[in-house]
Amino acid sequence: MGWLATGEGDPEGGEPPAGLGRPDADLDALEQIALKVLALLDKRRPDLSPKARARIVRLVYEFYIRQEKPMDEASLDNVIELAAFR
Repeated sequence: MGWLATGEGDPEGGEPPAGLGRPDADLDALEQIALKVLALLDKRRPDLSPKARARIVRLVYEFYIRQEKPMDEASLDNVIELAAFR
């Protein structure tokens, strides 16, 4: 299956290519961030499109991954305002 998808590895089977099927995302953190951000958006910016909401969740999650800590409230407010105007 991996060989069909990527052209790498053994066409007869064997071990899948490195990284295949291994999520690099912290899905528990992503879920918690999405819950917090979406609840905040419902209160502060219910007019935002689904695309803008998704962009904000992504930005906050990327911050978490890079900084290895949650975003503070002031920074989160700034991200919401900036993403809303894009």
